[in-house]
Amino acid sequence: MGVVLSVLTGVSQNCLGGRRVPEVLRALWKAQVTGRSFIRDPAYGAIELLAERPEEALDRFLFGKDAAAWERLLAEIDVFAQQEDDSLLGLWRHHEGLALDDSPVVLLVENEAPRTVAPSIADYIVWRGHAAAGEEAVSLARIWFDRNGLEQELSPEEVAQAAASLPSVEERLERYFLDD
Repeated sequence: MGVVLSVLTGVSQNCLGGRRVPEVLRALWKAQVTGRSFIRDPAYGAIELLAERPEEALDRFLFGKDAAAWERLLAEIDVFAQQEDDSLLGLWRHHEGLALDDSPVVLLVENEAPRTVAPSIADYIVWRGHAAAGEEAVSLARIWFDRNGLEQELSPEEVAQAAASLPSVEERLERYFLDD
């Protein structure tokens, strides 16, 4: 368990600004460190958890006249993973004092507007698995969450509906464009 604790300490410091690692992310890291990570499967987007903030990948968003707005937005996002298509997943602290456990997942894709995609990491994994591989991926993810004492109750359709009702990271970025 020493290796996992060391990794989690590094993740807290290097990716999450010293904030506590959310429970689901702790369990996912334990699985990745021990070689049992189901989210690395292409059915879930081949998600690779990150031990350090991916500064080089984030620099892709910091160019031209929009750089200042993106820099303000990225200061609110704790990037925790990268998918096989090089898109980034982050937890968005959209208001002061919001705990990471309560922060929605945002998707950052080069040359696209950022999107709020799920209320939680577990919800994103279920939604992504369903989109890529259907109900079997959803069932396997829910079994894994259950075995690890984690909750995930929303159906993929409910995840999409919930994401639509969350604050919009795209609208925040647009506001920052107007402010600059």
